[in-house]
Amino acid sequence: MTCQHCVRAVFTALAGVEGIARADVKIGSAEVEHDGSVTSAWRTSETGPARRVYRLTESGEAMLRQWVVALEDTSISLARWLDRYALVTSRGDNGEAAGPGQPAPAG
Repeated sequence: MTCQHCVRAVFTALAGVEGIARADVKIGSAEVEHDGSVTSAWRTSETGPARRVYRLTESGEAMLRQWVVALEDTSISLARWLDRYALVTSRGDNGEAAGPGQPAPAG
């Protein structure tokens, strides 16, 4: 099974992240290819330049599934923390919740 669109989406998303240079993405793609997570080949076209096409290997798909689970767990943990933070910051020093649309009383 291959997931060419998944690999392309990851590389495209990383290329757009502030602080991550295009060269870093290319280096990362070479590393995951070297470790056997993806394979790549050149695809030629009559209408444009040749493009590098990436495909996940079975081990790459297994790794991707593990990362998805880890990211989902992290997302849940962050959402819980943000909910608790919002609750704490919405209460005044006396422990009472601020009224609707009102800021918490200053301490």
